[in-house]
Amino acid sequence: MVAALAYVKGREVDIVDKEFDAACGVGISVTDEEIKQLVATMLKEKDAELKERRYQMVAALLKATKEHARLKWAPGQIVAKAVEEGMLAVLGPKDERDDPKKKVRRP
Repeated sequence: MVAALAYVKGREVDIVDKEFDAACGVGISVTDEEIKQLVATMLKEKDAELKERRYQMVAALLKATKEHARLKWAPGQIVAKAVEEGMLAVLGPKDERDDPKKKVRRP
């Protein structure tokens, strides 16, 4: 709905059905397997930053999925689960480095 309103807002010309449908994701279907593959690719592209920032990157990664050409039309819960599973596979379980309350003391 948000995409539909964004397309229509400020238009002074007739709405073109094909453009409207494309802007709103009509007819776009993303499988669970495709979601996992796209998320894995995103994680691989951000590998160095991911290993440095670890689980602090969850929000940034979820935001990036909303901007991705195909993932923005995928069900959010499935995307979030794929991000969590992908991060777990790369980083392992959360540990003390991921606790925002504990500050790392640097010499």
